[in-house]
Amino acid sequence: MPRYYFALNGSTAEDDGEDLADDAAARGLLAVIAKELGRNRKPFQEPVHVTVFNERGQRVGEAWDLPYFH
Repeated sequence: MPRYYFALNGSTAEDDGEDLADDAAARGLLAVIAKELGRNRKPFQEPVHVTVFNERGQRVGEAWDLPYFH
């Protein structure tokens, strides 16, 4: 399985990555991460940009957290 790495705000991905089936699965997880970040966002907090890279370092997708309104 390919390995994918997630980076916040343009930083270098520093985690061990995730083994996922393909690029579509990586983008799906990216959407979940961005949604969860938005859910935990404090009022007036700067937005968070998340990028996912494949094991060759190619960008597969990117997303911004979205504010979650109760």
